[in-house]
Amino acid sequence: MNNTPQIRDRTGRFIAGQSGNPGGRPVGFREQIKQSTADGSELVEVVLSVLRDENASNRERMEAATWLADRGFGKP
Repeated sequence: MNNTPQIRDRTGRFIAGQSGNPGGRPVGFREQIKQSTADGSELVEVVLSVLRDENASNRERMEAATWLADRGFGKP
């Protein structure tokens, strides 16, 4: 018999009040990312390079612009 608590209903959706990630994000995860990406500046440089790349598709450039705007100015 299965003794694990049921957190999903028969359709696969989470039951109200149940979490799919009860442990949450690992402690120190944000700091690890900051340290491995020069406090995030490397991520911004990569996205800026896509935005400025004339050979990138319009879709790629728009996605880069949207990413930067969302994180730089916040979503409306």
